[in-house]
Amino acid sequence: MIFIANLLQEDIKESAKELDWWHRRMRDVQYYAGSASPFDELLNTGVNVLGLECKMLGSGKSEPKSFSYNDLSVDQQKGLSGFCKKENALSYVIVNFRWINHKKGRCFALSIEDFLFAKLQSMLLDKKSALKKDLNQKSIKLDYFKKNAIELERLCKGWDLSVLLDRGN
Repeated sequence: MIFIANLLQEDIKESAKELDWWHRRMRDVQYYAGSASPFDELLNTGVNVLGLECKMLGSGKSEPKSFSYNDLSVDQQKGLSGFCKKENALSYVIVNFRWINHKKGRCFALSIEDFLFAKLQSMLLDKKSALKKDLNQKSIKLDYFKKNAIELERLCKGWDLSVLLDRGN
């Protein structure tokens, strides 16, 4: 039985199989010292290693319209940032707006650098002026993903993660 929170992670597992990549799901447990896994999925393409944090939106009745910055913990942000500094390593936040247009929805990838840049822009706008409050976002809107993120296409059962490698080469 697959719980709803694991549907995107199951898609990633299937993606790795279809692309013939090595895959491991990181345990999402809190250790006694307080540290948890820095991301959900670890994939090895043979050349690059990808660290992916998977977020699925839209398990409710309405279609999701944004992804909250708070949904990526500070530990996850630090973990992904540190990981991508390693040789041939890439870090992404994968956001699946589930059930938009069809049951698998639309899936986007933001590098951790792009996520942090968007968050920083939002924080700076918040500090600049009360007049720009409508520009201050506590989340990344779906339109931002459409314009600025990498949209992943469907494979048979997963998503085409191979487009993420273009950033690394």
